[in-house]
Amino acid sequence: QPRNGMVVMRLGVDVTILAKSRAGISQYLNAMLTELDRLEIELVLFGPQNLLFDLGHLRNAKFYLRGSNKSIFSRMMCRLRIICTASMMELDAFWGPANFLSPLPRNTFKILTIHDFVFLRCPETMRTISRLFHKVSIPISIDNADVILVPCQTIKDEYLQYVRDNTRKVFTISPASRFRPKDHNDEQCGILFVGTFEPRKNIVRLLKAYSQLPFEIRDEHSLTLCGREGWKMTDLSEFIASLKIESNVKIVRDADDSKLAELYQETACVILPSFYEGFGMPIVEANSFGKPVIASNIGAMAEVLGVGGLSI
Repeated sequence: QPRNGMVVMRLGVDVTILAKSRAGISQYLNAMLTELDRLEIELVLFGPQNLLFDLGHLRNAKFYLRGSNKSIFSRMMCRLRIICTASMMELDAFWGPANFLSPLPRNTFKILTIHDFVFLRCPETMRTISRLFHKVSIPISIDNADVILVPCQTIKDEYLQYVRDNTRKVFTISPASRFRPKDHNDEQCGILFVGTFEPRKNIVRLLKAYSQLPFEIRDEHSLTLCGREGWKMTDLSEFIASLKIESNVKIVRDADDSKLAELYQETACVILPSFYEGFGMPIVEANSFGKPVIASNIGAMAEVLGVGGLSI
């Protein structure tokens, strides 16, 4: 599209995920939109109205936000509106940044980001309806895509293993920490976990292991859980109390960026004992603060961690 004598790319983006939560993929997309806006790309954003992020700072964005996604029916209607609206527009490309790509006309160049294969690797950690949705939608989205983006080599290998598709170009684009601390504090105590409280994050085993530490160590190194309750984790406080470690465990819910940065700055190390991760953003965020990480030696976490901590 011409603008001030220049040809500017017009990129449609499905921002539906920004209405779901403020964690993980949502943070990734919010940061990507900010960076893309600096490239003088015209962003055309599609999704529901109830976004959890303020996108008012985007200078080159047009918004087509309608309805909500609070129920299954409203989510279906939102997807249908995106397909209909985007299909009638002259877009140079359309990006599905969250494991899903709306079926658009063939003359639109379509980009899909696949963050993980949880539905194949750890299906027992997902709600049944979510697992079924991903099992159906991801293969369809891949068939619709011209280009696939993945966050690391591990996910690229899983893509080639499970999808067995060599017809599309697959590019690895790893996200970076959104934090830029000016100095590091290396004289802190405590252990920090960052993420949604759900079975895939292996929090129950983390708490049991922490409860088995000698009292003197727990007293010096408290455990902070930063996130929000997810699937099957509504009674986390009761479980902590049953282990008799409530005096050493602190829960911080829905922390904003400034609070999260404060937690990273004040901890001695970060722990990520997940059964599976598509990347593991807390690893690079912790390392940006100069903090070592204890992480599972499984898949993407081992790749991302490298020499930045301890694999278990």
